[in-house]
Amino acid sequence: MGLFNTYDFYNTLSKKHKVFDSYEKLHLTHNNYEIYSADAGNNFVASKNVYTFDLFPSYLKPTYRNNEQKIVKNIPQKKIIGYAIRINDNKGFDDFFKNEFSKSFRSNTKRFVNRFEACFNASYKMFYGNIDKTEYNDLMSALHTMLTKRFNQREESNKMLDNWEFYLTTTYKNINSKKASLFVIYHDNIPVQISLNYHFNNILFIAIPSYNIDYAKFSLGNISIYKLLEWAVTQKYDLLDLEYGYLEYKRRWSNYIYEFEHHVIYSKNNIQATFLATSSILKLKLKNFFKTINVDVLIKNLKSYFYKQKSTFKDIAYDAETIDFDNANNLDSLNINSPQVEDIKKAMFDFLFVNKEHVNDLKIYEVVSFKEYVFCGKTVSQKVVVL
Repeated sequence: MGLFNTYDFYNTLSKKHKVFDSYEKLHLTHNNYEIYSADAGNNFVASKNVYTFDLFPSYLKPTYRNNEQKIVKNIPQKKIIGYAIRINDNKGFDDFFKNEFSKSFRSNTKRFVNRFEACFNASYKMFYGNIDKTEYNDLMSALHTMLTKRFNQREESNKMLDNWEFYLTTTYKNINSKKASLFVIYHDNIPVQISLNYHFNNILFIAIPSYNIDYAKFSLGNISIYKLLEWAVTQKYDLLDLEYGYLEYKRRWSNYIYEFEHHVIYSKNNIQATFLATSSILKLKLKNFFKTINVDVLIKNLKSYFYKQKSTFKDIAYDAETIDFDNANNLDSLNINSPQVEDIKKAMFDFLFVNKEHVNDLKIYEVVSFKEYVFCGKTVSQKVVVL
């Protein structure tokens, strides 16, 4: 053990539902709502004379315990940006959505929802406070598969997958104790998008979302945020946190972009503590300097070059052409849920999206084995040739 410890404030709060005992109270900055008091007892004890906390989000305002005996130094944490939706003057979801988002954004979002519901037998479910263990295992397995395929497609590693055992063994209990939730979008009884979320007081953290990549055109991630925001507003939450790390959809949804701080806390009138704290502060400032000259970008690029994940993913490539089709050859239609059409499902769902057809009206004919197909909807037919 070292002479002082560094703790991850943000992930300890969101995923372990604990606050370190250095903090007396935490309030949201935008409405002064108290999300934590040390009297509640859900805290971690930090026993060192010096300790640092990484990833303290700027949407929280802290007060400290035993402040008269401690010195607190706050250092900005460069190049780590978080995204959130602050829920102000909550009079209902429709009013909130209208007041916080532009007309074009609202129209596009509702178009995503309407298109998905026009093409599939869609349903949505929030598992919060109760979930059957068998159903839990099935959903977590589906989420793991979605994440694996998505990051295989992107040829990237994923910290959630690397730490999957933690999520698998803790989330069931957390859902039933209302510390976590699973939000699921279904086509029939098939989960096509799943979001693992955490709850701390009146903050909802969207932590691990993923979707079936065959449904890529349907913007299921945007639909999921829309539905989760509706749930959060209805349940009187104050903040929906999309967490840190830039992704374009986060920027579009956020009405609040936040930053992070390092907190260095050490004992007054303690020479050793002062020396160690000063060393830690200098180290943090040096790290920030290196970030300003993009050393972090260079290191990231080198890691990506030398440790790039090998992908086994192969996206379907195909040509599509609208045709008149009367099935003069009396071909038998394929069962769209059979393994035989698994490799062309993305093409099939693209067809539904583009032509606004419902899956119940779809018939698929195989003209040339594994090569040429005809998709027939209620109003349009299309020849698909796999390249």
